[in-house]
Amino acid sequence: MSFTQFFREAHRRGGGGDQDGEAADNAARPSRRRPRHGRFIADLQESFAIAVYSASLSAGRIAGPDFEAPCALGEAGVIAAADKREGDAKSPLGVWRVRKAWWRADRLARPATALVMDALGEADGWCDDPGDPAYNRAVLRPYAASHEAMWREDGLYDIVVALGHNDDPPVPGLGSAIFLHCALPRDNGRLKPTLGCAAIPRDRLVDLLGRMTTADAIEITP
Repeated sequence: MSFTQFFREAHRRGGGGDQDGEAADNAARPSRRRPRHGRFIADLQESFAIAVYSASLSAGRIAGPDFEAPCALGEAGVIAAADKREGDAKSPLGVWRVRKAWWRADRLARPATALVMDALGEADGWCDDPGDPAYNRAVLRPYAASHEAMWREDGLYDIVVALGHNDDPPVPGLGSAIFLHCALPRDNGRLKPTLGCAAIPRDRLVDLLGRMTTADAIEITP
């Protein structure tokens, strides 16, 4: 079975057979039910030497091969990817391939990683306007349509990894800028929830980057 067939089968087992044939590179958009990956994910890792890191809302942790860390997900919870909407502050359930990464060269040295990684610049942005042709794409600021500034003072994007959610191609309104990025702590020691992304402490993200390749994926689970 090919890598593409594996991801399609993962989608089928989750009950999403009506979308069979869509690009596996978009990591098999999940169904309205939580995909029962379990043993299948383990088979996928063994067969193709990839790593899937599962981020759990209920556990508040992300775990994968020889790695575990605290993890924050959307402040409004998680949602089936088919029901995800722009601005709902929910993390999309499913398995999402890692695409590329960026880091703040003015704040830390370039992390060692096999991922494609560029230094962020002050003009970097990400379009979140469903009506714009660049929706869910990187843009340069100033930019006329609604967008997010990637150059932030709060440290969230000191390291940021784009995930393959709604990007092949982007469907207007189904969510944008789903990243794996640095987490901010709360006063109670817990991590601050995100607006839909997955977030882990910066030092753990540096460690995780050193383990990742572009064949790997982040799984978002309840």
